[in-house]
Amino acid sequence: MTGRTLSCLLSVLLVLPALIHAQRDRAPGDLVSERARLTGAPVHNILVQPSQTIPGPPGLRSLAQHAGTIFSGKVTSVVPVDTISPSEIPTVAITFHVEQAIRGAAPGQPLTIREWRGLWNNAPRYRAGERMLLFLFPRSRLGLTSTVAGPLGRFRMDSSGRVLLNAQQAAAFGNEPKLKAATRIPFPEFARAVLHSVGEDLP
Repeated sequence: MTGRTLSCLLSVLLVLPALIHAQRDRAPGDLVSERARLTGAPVHNILVQPSQTIPGPPGLRSLAQHAGTIFSGKVTSVVPVDTISPSEIPTVAITFHVEQAIRGAAPGQPLTIREWRGLWNNAPRYRAGERMLLFLFPRSRLGLTSTVAGPLGRFRMDSSGRVLLNAQQAAAFGNEPKLKAATRIPFPEFARAVLHSVGEDLP
């Protein structure tokens, strides 16, 4: 064994424990971000739905097929959840009063979801008092969820109970025959369009 080879092995043995210790102490959010960087997968997909993607431009059918919960409701609280140890993922708990439900929720009942706090880095995603209609992924193994297709799966609602489509949503869903290119749609009409897209009817 040459002196150069021996020197390299010694360097590896000295550095390896420090690398292992650093990796062990990293928070899950850091590990997820690193995995996303290496694989090219969005952090959102790894945390929430690592095995599911939406092929092509999303439509109502795509949103409904991937959603475990679809409902409209009022945001009653937004609470950051503090972590106790580095092994925990920082989250935000959002509680809604469910007003009308299409799938996976009960009208008149509270519903609390948890999102990875990293999704909130750029801006708050929900504010207390606002009314929303959401298409949510089924909860992940970590108990987290988020809206299907990102902002396209999160609709604002007005005080009259109409679903409001912003410019991005109008462009994505404008060809849906049941919506008739409208941007302010009564909830029952919107719900019928969602269920029709997957071959179901309102009960």
